[in-house]
This record gives sequence, C-alpha cells and structure tokens, in this order.
Amino acid sequence: MDVWFVKAKPERLWVGDIANDGPLSDTVEFDRDAMTIYVKGNETYIPGILNKTVEAIRAIGLEYDFVWRTNLSSVLDFDGLLRYCRGLNPLPKGGLRCVFYAGYTGLADVTTNKDIDSNIRFASGSGFLLSREAVHYLIDNEALLRRDLIDDVAIGALLEPRFGIVHLDRCRIKTGEENVSHVVSCGVFHFRCETFKHERTVEFMNMVDRALCLCLSTRT
Repeated sequence: MDVWFVKAKPERLWVGDIANDGPLSDTVEFDRDAMTIYVKGNETYIPGILNKTVEAIRAIGLEYDFVWRTNLSSVLDFDGLLRYCRGLNPLPKGGLRCVFYAGYTGLADVTTNKDIDSNIRFASGSGFLLSREAVHYLIDNEALLRRDLIDDVAIGALLEPRFGIVHLDRCRIKTGEENVSHVVSCGVFHFRCETFKHERTVEFMNMVDRALCLCLSTRT
C-alpha cells in the first residue's frame, strides 16, 4: 500500500518536468521522496478538487488493484482496509475480479435543467474505494464529468448509474469518547474526525491514531 498526498500547483510555479523519477506529463509532477503528486492548477473547491482527484488517479491509479480516495480530516485503519480489499478479490461469481465503487453513501439534489431535479447517489469524498476497472471507466469517460459539481457528487453521477454503490460504514468522531477498538472490531476502517472550524480535528485524529496503534499491538 502506498499513500500519496495530492496538491495543486499554480501554473506560475510550474516547472514542466518531474521532481524525481516518473513519466513526463503536462499536468502532473511527482515528488516520490515526499510521496506527493502536484497537479497543475489552483486550489479551488469547484472544480479544483475534482481536477486534482482525476489527474492523480490518472497518473497512478492503474498501478494498483484499488484506489482509496480520502481527505485530510480522515484516519484509516490500514489493516482493516487491506482485509476488506482482499476479501473482494476475486468475487465468487466465476472467480472474476470486481468492478467496484464503494463508500459512505450520500444523496444530492442537483438541477439538471430548468425543470428537472435529479437525485444523485454518490460515495462521500471523505473516503471512497475504486477498483482498477472502475478507475479505467472514470478516466475513459472523464469528458462526461460535470465540472460544475463538487468532486464526489460529480464522480458519483458518472459511476453510480454504471456500477451502483456498495455502502461502507464509517465512524464519525464527534466527542472524543468514541470506542474506536469496538468500532474496528465491527469491521469499520474509516474514521471522520472533522469538527467545526477544525477546532478539535487534530485532537480527534490523534486520539484515533493512538487507539489504532493499541489495536495493532493487540493483534500482533
């Protein structure tokens, strides 16, 4: 498992080559020492996050069996994520690999024209899982993505009609008193620690990290 950090890099700072080893690209630079992918563009909510997600997945997604896209206010139980992915591959039906789109399911009301609203089911951008085949479909059909929508809704609008969504539970850390060990024992591996104005986000992330380290020590 590799963990990549994705950042936007304004065009005025763009060098146009690669910061270590990697394929040449007009839109992406790699810093493999820092495990960072730089995507040409500005840090914006819409469409910047979507652009970063798509370009990063295009750059590295096909190297992996699965891609987990997450955010900075989430903590993962990596062992739990690996166990979950290994349980998916292969699927029982004929021993075929899965085409897979999964995450904590949301529903967005989006105006598609002047008269019609469409309910879009999507996997929350705080953490969603794509198989390699779903990555292929996302990249091959990038032109169909709606750039006027927030990233997770735009991706859901493309992928859900094709693949559906497998719901994944997550634990929302709200008080700091949550029993992380119990949650892990129930198979949950994604912890959302975001708080209002991030007043306690880092505190909650550290709390989850300590609890996961304790879980790991008991496993071994």
